[in-house]
Amino acid sequence: KDLFVICQELNLPYALGREAAILWRHHIPDVTGDVLTTGRMPIKSFEDLQGKELSKEETSTGMSTAEPDVTGKKDYIDFHDFVQWFFTNGFRDDLNIFEESDEQRYLKKVSKKHDVCLVDVESCNDKFKEADTNCDGVIDYEEFKAVIQAKIGLPNGNTLPHSRVHTLWRDADTDGNGRLDFEEFMAFWMKSFQGDCPISGFYRNFRRISTVSDL
Repeated sequence: KDLFVICQELNLPYALGREAAILWRHHIPDVTGDVLTTGRMPIKSFEDLQGKELSKEETSTGMSTAEPDVTGKKDYIDFHDFVQWFFTNGFRDDLNIFEESDEQRYLKKVSKKHDVCLVDVESCNDKFKEADTNCDGVIDYEEFKAVIQAKIGLPNGNTLPHSRVHTLWRDADTDGNGRLDFEEFMAFWMKSFQGDCPISGFYRNFRRISTVSDL
């Protein structure tokens, strides 16, 4: 069964299902057919993965809506059980289920701290690295100006006025220390350039009007 379909059935984010599937395939031996459908993880292996003994509730009917006829404690879990457990426990600090870099652990903490999807945090981190051209771990004003101009993308070589860029900078630099750390950058980027964004929306209209007036 396709992972996307499984996530739809369980009403879980696909990005989280993808992470769970990677971990599942790493720990489940080769089986005939689709490992997400036919694979089974012995409870002992699951306990070892968690680093603690599995509670009865986590292997009972309440854990898996995909298997309503299961009663009591099972000697295995299937992928439906696993992905739902992963949804609840995958970001717990006391569970070391991935071989993670320091950076990945930091991004997971940021995700939890600000209640932001990890996929969005990772996307912002990619943009932060692109903007940090001197690789010093922070964004200075010149780097900020460059990424804003590139993001807005005004036509015919036009650029934002200095006063406007400076206003955006003051909005982003919340502690006023003259540089943006990752969390400041992420907060500004998500507020300004995701969803119903007043900044990108305004300049998107500006680009359209400018293009039409040039005809």
